[in-house]
Amino acid sequence: MRLRHLARAFIERIVLNPVTLLCVAMLSGLVGGVLLYDAPAYAARAARAERLQSVSAASLTDSAPGREVLLEGQVSARTPAVYRAFVAYVREEYRSRFMLGGDSQHWEEAERVTPPLVVALPDGEARIANDNYLFDTTAFTMREAEPTLTKGAIQSRGYRAGDPALAVGTVVVDGGERAVAAEFLYAGSRAAYIAEMRRLARQSLPIGGALLLICVVSTAGLVWQVRRFLREVAAEQAAVAAMPALQAARKRPRQRAKSARRLK
Repeated sequence: MRLRHLARAFIERIVLNPVTLLCVAMLSGLVGGVLLYDAPAYAARAARAERLQSVSAASLTDSAPGREVLLEGQVSARTPAVYRAFVAYVREEYRSRFMLGGDSQHWEEAERVTPPLVVALPDGEARIANDNYLFDTTAFTMREAEPTLTKGAIQSRGYRAGDPALAVGTVVVDGGERAVAAEFLYAGSRAAYIAEMRRLARQSLPIGGALLLICVVSTAGLVWQVRRFLREVAAEQAAVAAMPALQAARKRPRQRAKSARRLK
């Protein structure tokens, strides 16, 4: 009986607390919506990579500017390092809940260096001419500093010479030669990229749907709690409004009794 009482009290005071229900509804709805929105995007990325064949150095030379291509190879040893062994990298600092004064913990970008690269292909080399490509994934991560009382941990991640690199972009003319303006780099093969995008698309749909269901249930519970609270407030107001009439009704028998005693 005591355990049942404690469980009931926990459900009523914690689980069915309006603040708890509101937070759960907002968080699950936001995350679930993002996952459902991202699922088609992951599927489209996989379909795009399937449509594009890995271009060779020879076919790149003959490609027309503006053609969409996929490079699959390794970062060439001819690409100069820009920081230690990195030829391209992003430096991040871990921001904790205490430091931000909020409820989030994440890696915050502090510096990004993405210069043009040379990618080694089976029949030669191809150049990535732009310096504004993104990292879908990175090949190597190096921890540079451990967290202290005032600062979070610092890490650098990116690419080194010899690391696998897949790039999707368009053909451009740079310095009189054909090159690629890459949208992003992925540390792996074309097959691995397609498999990962398909996996993310498959996982996003059921997880996002489950989170949206939690959002709906939490919202329904919140509405029920609000209506219950309003009914209690209305009942209390009605009781307060009825107090004068009750007090008057209680006084009447006393007044009648006093009158009867006086008549005697």
